Parts: sequence; structure tokens; C-alpha cells
Amino acid sequence: MAEGRSLIFPVAISLGARSLNVPGRGAVLVISSFYAFRLSDGSHVRPATWYETVAAHVGPTAVPDSMSPLPGAELLVLGAVAPLAGERREALVRCGGLMRRLRLHRDPEAPDAPFTPGAEAAVWHEEDNPIGRGGPDDECPALIVDDDDPERPVWLGVTPYDHPLRLRRVGTPDETSGTGWPPDADPAALYDAHPAFWYESFHPGDPLAFEGLSSAPHDGCLPPYRISITSGRDDGRFLEERARIHGVSLIPGADVGAMFWRAAIDIGDDILGESVVALIAALEDADSPAKDPEHWGRIAVNRWLEPDTALDDRPLLPAALAATVALPFALVSGDEDPIRERHAAAESWMRDELGVGEENPFGEVAPQEAALADQAIGEAEHADAPPNANEIGELGDAALAASRRRHAEAGFKERDPEEERAPERRGSASSPRSTTGSPGRTGRMARSCWPAPSATTRSKAWTWATCWTSSPVPAS
Repeated sequence: MAEGRSLIFPVAISLGARSLNVPGRGAVLVISSFYAFRLSDGSHVRPATWYETVAAHVGPTAVPDSMSPLPGAELLVLGAVAPLAGERREALVRCGGLMRRLRLHRDPEAPDAPFTPGAEAAVWHEEDNPIGRGGPDDECPALIVDDDDPERPVWLGVTPYDHPLRLRRVGTPDETSGTGWPPDADPAALYDAHPAFWYESFHPGDPLAFEGLSSAPHDGCLPPYRISITSGRDDGRFLEERARIHGVSLIPGADVGAMFWRAAIDIGDDILGESVVALIAALEDADSPAKDPEHWGRIAVNRWLEPDTALDDRPLLPAALAATVALPFALVSGDEDPIRERHAAAESWMRDELGVGEENPFGEVAPQEAALADQAIGEAEHADAPPNANEIGELGDAALAASRRRHAEAGFKERDPEEERAPERRGSASSPRSTTGSPGRTGRMARSCWPAPSATTRSKAWTWATCWTSSPVPAS
């Protein structure tokens, strides 16, 4: 989803972008970056681990990052919860200023199995949750109930796209909406969570706690990091984009969570956001001073131009995580090759594969040619003067002569010189012209278009072919 633009970010976080039409706002380029962490101790989790965990606990088609710009923020609890030991269990979810108390009930049809507290497990409601439990034709009790309002359907996890609560905010299409949003569409349709888990905003370090959703309660906080997002424009500017937490997702059964930072750039008629040629995301300490966009721009340019910084993520990470970066090469000072260890390892591997030692195995076979090569290198490496063209030319002649000698010793013969052929005369531009004589056409054809025959081959046929008309045509 980069659309050809350059993405600069450390491997500790993810970064993606997509163009999207938002109700009431129009076309925007959404930039989304997330930081995954271990719930038990707040330690860092690789983005790839988050993707794998979502697929394992939610399903292979689950979306790990919706990349939607939300009016506020949302809290998602994904995956199945721990089986209930009794008939019911109290549950609590808190993030920042958002707190919800729930009652979970054991499924009588599968009392020992974990269950996913989604819309299908919530209270039936004719308008708000027709797929719930306990409807007119269904005597099954609801498995998840809002403790403050037991008749109100509430669930954890993602709201299906075709659920009435979500479709209600999409609006009513009319003849003016075309393939876009209807005029009465609500941007809240982009929320994945149930409205009970919407909130104004979340911040780094906010309290994060839950009970009754896993084998042990959790009482912690969001990681104390922020993600800075900078865009590079096609006019050469680097601009800071306003990024904030749009979502927090938890998978209690896997002890993994993630916080999603997003920014949205209005792109107007540039529906693919092609004016944004680069995106830079960096993870910083939440209480550290903000850096200007030119700072991140310089880091991006250095990564583009310098091989020793292209894979060095430390300038894009806070100090606590920068110390854990394992560089793919050893940085060195001075003018030495920063990836010399990789060069040496590659050369050693090739020598082992080919069975070639440290010395040139053909050095004794062609000592004269080796000497010429050394001499050529020496002529090209004058420290105090440019290479001498005459000397290099003489070396080239000597190398050519040595090559021909080796060629002859190997049994190859010199190629025969090409036979020179004299050009054949095809007439002259001063030859008289004649008309074509073709029926229904007028035109001219030079008599010189035919080669002049010898006296022995001249015949009446030749005379007729070259003289279609006996009337000469005046020169024009």
C-alpha cells in the first residue's frame, strides 16, 4: 500500500498507507503505524508476531490493522476468552478513562469450551442485534451482558460490516451518491468496536486493565511511547503530520496487545496521494521533546544515500529500544568499508564452494599477463599525477599482443581477411528518363534502373524492357 512512495520506519513498528474517502471530509491519505507489546510486562513484540497472533486467535482472514481514521478512539478485545469455571463470571475492561463492566455466562451447550464474546453471543435485540441470543424463536441465554444495562446488546471484538448498528451509520444511497458515501453517511461507520468501547482519546501511559477475560487479571498501562509521522512532498518539503492513538487492541489469550497511531492527509483530487512521495515513522519516548520535520528528513536522506545507515534503526527509536538493536553489520570509523565483514564472509563462502584457495590458481600459468595487469594497476594509481594515456596505451597494445600469442598457442588460427569487393555500377543520375507506359498510369522511370547488359546478352527482350516508350521525356 505504498503506491510507489518511500517508507522509512524501524522494524520495531509497522507503517502503511492507503487512500480513502471519509464521509464529510473527502479523499484522504491514511497513514497507520502500530507498536505491539506484551501485556504482562510491556516488552516489545515484533509486528510479524502481531500478524501471526491475530491470524491464530481471530482467524486467517482477520484484519490486523483497519487503517481507518476514526473520529475518536476505540478499544478492541479480540479472540476467545478463558472458559468459565462457574455459571457466570464478572468481567471488567479499562483503558484510560474508558471502563466497562460485563457479565459472562457459561454456554450450556458447550460448558467447558472458551467462547468469543461477539455479537452472536450478546443479547438479542430486534433493531440493534438481530443475530443475538434470546430472541422470539431462541431460548438460549445471552453469554455476554452489560452489567449496567442487561437489556442492552454489547460485545467485544469487531462489529461485522453488515451488522445493523454499522449499516445505520453508512447512510441511505440516492441518485447523487454514485459509488461514494451517501450524503447522510456518518464517519462513525469506520469504527470496528461496539459503541460502548468508543472513547475520546487514549494516550501513552494510560491505565490498561482487565479481569475475567484470561486466566489471570491484568493491571498495567499502555507503553510510554509515541509514534511520530512525517511526510515528504513532491515539492521537496518535509511536513509533520498530526498523529494520535486511534485504537488499542488486546488479545488476552495470547498476552499481546497493540496501539495504533494514525494520521490523515487531505489529498483532494490527488486520489492516490501521489504528491506524498515519502513517509517517515519513528518511535519516541512520550515525554521527549518533539523534533522538527527536517530532523526526520535528514535521517531519511541519509538512509537513502549511505549504506552504513540504511539498516541502522537506532536514530528512529527511543534509547531503551535503540540499545537492543542488532545491526546486520558492524559499523566502523574512518573510510573503511562498513560492510567488510559481509564481503569477507561472501568471499569465503564462494571460495569454499569453488574449491579455490587464497592464492590465484592460474598465477603460475600466465606470469607475463599477471605482470602486465600489475603494471596497468600501478599506472592507473599515481598518487601525485593523473594516469599517463600513452603509457596505458602501450600496456593495452602489449596485452593485445599477449592475448594473440596465447590464442595461437591454443591452436586457434587467425581469421582470413575479408575479400574486398568493388562496388557495381548501377547507372548514373544523368541517364535519360522515360514514362512507365503502364495502362491507365503516367509516370517516369529512369533507363538506368536496369544494369547495362553485355553485347553478348543484349536481345530484343532487353531492348523492349528498357525502352517501354520510344518517345523521350524532357527533363524537368
